[in-house]
Amino acid sequence: MKTLTNAPVYYTVAQIQFNPILNLEGYVPAIQARMREACFPDFKREVFQQLAAPNGGIEQGQMAAPTVTPLSRYMFGDIEGRSLFLLDTNTLSFQTTAYDTFKTFSATLLKVLGILHDALHLDFVESIGIRYLDAVLPAKHGETLRDYLVPEVLGLSDRDTGALQHSISETATATQSGQLVSRVLIRHGAVGLPSDWAGAPAPAIASCFTHSKSLHAIIDTDASFNQREVFDLAKVEMRLSALHDEVALSFKAMVTAHAMTVWACAQVVEVAEPDLVRTPSENLARIREVLNPAVSDLAATLGVSRQSVYNWLNSEPVADENAAKLRDLAQAADVLVHEGVTINSALLKRKFANGRTLMQVAQAGESARDAALLLAQIYKREEGQRQRMKARFAHRAKTPATADFDLPMAGENG
Repeated sequence: MKTLTNAPVYYTVAQIQFNPILNLEGYVPAIQARMREACFPDFKREVFQQLAAPNGGIEQGQMAAPTVTPLSRYMFGDIEGRSLFLLDTNTLSFQTTAYDTFKTFSATLLKVLGILHDALHLDFVESIGIRYLDAVLPAKHGETLRDYLVPEVLGLSDRDTGALQHSISETATATQSGQLVSRVLIRHGAVGLPSDWAGAPAPAIASCFTHSKSLHAIIDTDASFNQREVFDLAKVEMRLSALHDEVALSFKAMVTAHAMTVWACAQVVEVAEPDLVRTPSENLARIREVLNPAVSDLAATLGVSRQSVYNWLNSEPVADENAAKLRDLAQAADVLVHEGVTINSALLKRKFANGRTLMQVAQAGESARDAALLLAQIYKREEGQRQRMKARFAHRAKTPATADFDLPMAGENG
C-alpha cells in the first residue's frame, strides 16, 4: 500500500512468541545494556500476578482453588515515551504511537529480536502477530464517517433512531499468511486503546488523535501466524512482511477513495523560499545556514566525501540523486525555520524518529522534510508544556531569603 503522508494510524504493536526462558532475569543486564545502545534506555521491571485455573476436577465436593503466580516483565522505552518493548519469559512485543513506515518499524523490531537471540540463543518461534489501530476522524466541516468508511462496516451507526452507544463490525478470515481479524468500532468519546489492552503498559497516544471527543471510528486490524518454526530471523522478517501486506489489503477494503486521498495529502507547511527556485549549491548554503552541520557530518549524511561537499559549495555540478537529498534537507531546514523552532546542536542530536536524529533519517534515504515536521510538532508540544508550567507558578509567592534564617536568636545557646 502506498505510504500515507497524513496516515490515521495511532498505535501499532507487533508480538513474537518464542520458546520459554525460565532464567530470563539472569540475562536482563546484558540485554538492557544493548537496548540502551539501540536507543531504548527507559528500563523498568514490573511484577504482575497471573491467575491459573486448577487442572484437576472436584475433590470431596469442592473445586480446587486457582493458583496465583507472580511473574516479571521487563520494559524498554525510548526517551520520548512513544515506543516501548515488553519482554517476558516467552514473548517480545513492540508498541509504538510514533509509527513512521513499516520498513522502519520492522527494522527496529528485528534489530531488538536479534539482540535477544544473541543473548538467549532462541530455539523456535511459536507465533508472530502485528496489529494496527487507525483513527477515522472526519477532517472537514460537514463530513461524516460515511465519507471515509465503506457501507459494509458502518452498520446502523448513521441511523437517526436514538443515541448511539457503539457499533461494531468484525470479520475473521484465514489467509495464506495466517489469521486476519478486521474490526471497526464506531463510538463517541476520546480515541483510546482497545479494552483487551486495558491495564497493560502502553506508550502515550499523540494529542492530535485524542483532542476530539466526537463520533469517530477505530479500524482495528490484527494479523497473526501461529505455527512453531525453528528460529530464523530472515523467516520472521518474511512472515511479518506477509502479515503486514494482509493488513494493508484489509485496511484498503474498509475505507473509501476519498479517505485515501485525504490521508495521502501532506499537512503542507508554507516555506519562505520554494525549493524549485534554488540551485543545489543554494540548497547546500541553506542547510549550512540553518542546520550548521560540520562538513564531515554532512558528507556522511549524504554518503559522499568531504571534498564533494566543498566542490558543491563552489557551484560544481551535483548528481541528480545528491541534488534530491540536498533539496530534501533544505526543505527540512525551511520547515524548522517556518515553525519557529529554536535550532541548536542539542536539537540536531536529538533522537526522535524511532531512535534517530534528523540527519540519520536523511542518511537512511527517508524524507528529512517529513521528519522535520514531526520534530516541529514535538518541539511545539514541549514548548507549550513549558509555558503552561511557567504560567502555573508565575504568581506563586516567593519565600524571602534572610541572612539569619535558621540561626539562633541573640542570647540563645547554640
